Amino acid sequence: MRRRQRQGEVILAIGILAMVAIVIYGEFLQAELNLRGVAGMEAAYGPLGLARVLVFALGFPLGIALTFMGAALFTAADRRAPLYSLLVALVAASAPLLYGILGNHTSAWYFGGGGIVLMALIALSAWWWGNYRARVPESVRATVDLQGAGLACFAVAAWNLCGAGAMPGFALFPERLLELDSRGFAVGQMKVVMAFLVLGFLFSALGLRRAQINFHL
Repeated sequence: MRRRQRQGEVILAIGILAMVAIVIYGEFLQAELNLRGVAGMEAAYGPLGLARVLVFALGFPLGIALTFMGAALFTAADRRAPLYSLLVALVAASAPLLYGILGNHTSAWYFGGGGIVLMALIALSAWWWGNYRARVPESVRATVDLQGAGLACFAVAAWNLCGAGAMPGFALFPERLLELDSRGFAVGQMKVVMAFLVLGFLFSALGLRRAQINFHL
């Protein structure tokens, strides 16, 4: 059991290092990618140019997968941990693959339908969170409050992301963005998205940490 936990620690460390390495790699790639674009990289360097972009696109999700795989293996006594870690790896690795499946064209049906589903899930999450909060002991309510704050921040980030990409930012429609001069608005909304994503993960992390303290783990 201790061996599996040790393996988990090593895998988690590798995952974190992979994410850091990809961010640093992106800093070196950024200037040329901004100049040439993905198609230009492939035209200039052939398959190697495209591979350089794919390393950047795939590396961070792979790091996420390894990080959560390692963390899952901390629960050495849980026989489901290896299966769960494999599931997390597959989900994280599927993100770049979805690009090829979903395509790169705008779709009102896809984004509109996704927005409706998001709204329904946000409402359900708030309802279930409120009912859950009402039933937990007072001693752990602060933990539940942090988790709720994280969910609320992710919901606000999702709303502003929709506004930046579609109306009124029109980042996904450059011709409309230029026509309406909405670039500044789109940039402002993306800054809001970043702020609320940071807050969402902060509250989620604090909620998990407080749960450990509450249950003396």
